[in-house]
Amino acid sequence: MLMGMLLPEVPAVAMGEVTTGGQRFSGHAEDPRVAALLAENTWDAVVLQDNSAVPGGSNERALAESRGALAEFFAPRLVGAAAPSSPDGKAASPLVLVYGTWGHRNGCVFEEHREAYLDYRTMQRRTSAGCRAYAELLSGLPSFDGRVRFVPAGDAFLRVLELCEANGEAAAADGQSQLQDQTADDESLFSRLYAPDTFHPSRLGTYLAACVFFAAVTGKTPVGLPWRPPPSCAHDEEMLRADGSWQPREMSEGDVCTLQAAAEWASREAGLLLL
Repeated sequence: MLMGMLLPEVPAVAMGEVTTGGQRFSGHAEDPRVAALLAENTWDAVVLQDNSAVPGGSNERALAESRGALAEFFAPRLVGAAAPSSPDGKAASPLVLVYGTWGHRNGCVFEEHREAYLDYRTMQRRTSAGCRAYAELLSGLPSFDGRVRFVPAGDAFLRVLELCEANGEAAAADGQSQLQDQTADDESLFSRLYAPDTFHPSRLGTYLAACVFFAAVTGKTPVGLPWRPPPSCAHDEEMLRADGSWQPREMSEGDVCTLQAAAEWASREAGLLLL
């Protein structure tokens, strides 16, 4: 989706990826495909995404391993990983985008992390804080000279929840937000950000995250973007193959306006917007 948004801004966009499901930074550091991709030295931007259960510190050992991988594996390889842009041909470093992911809709779906992330807000707060710390870690390394930006996609999810609360779609209780109906049939916009498994994004959630990345890459607000996503995203199609009765989430123009506004809010809070 991000490529569709960027094409009017950037005439040609090429990408490469290693997106093994559930992988942690430490696992990526052991994957030769990741090292090979970074060694191509052609990247204007590199997105780093950890397993969403790790940044919040539910497993201290896993968190330490992720931080170690950032410092010892990624940072040295990111230096000079962009195409040379100066007349002397000196290697440049790409813009590094640390992906701030979202909490699971009803609290962590994985039993081993459930106690640490009992509800959405708790998981979101801890995950966002951990991902910001990753960005700060990279920025503070003497060995790394590139730009680092925290991309608050999860905070945009939280903003949608807050807007749902304001519209009476969710009720606040004891300082936490509990959706009135957290079943698969819940039709609040916040719940519709998720696939039926309640942790992967639906087409709406993917669009929301792409809007935040648009702001991170361009420094511009996503509000008013004319590009619209196709009728289903890759994960929608995967879910449909697994369950033929499931239908991809609908997206109205009202939904688009709310998602763009939520993405703008989160991006502005993170200092991503230039204007």
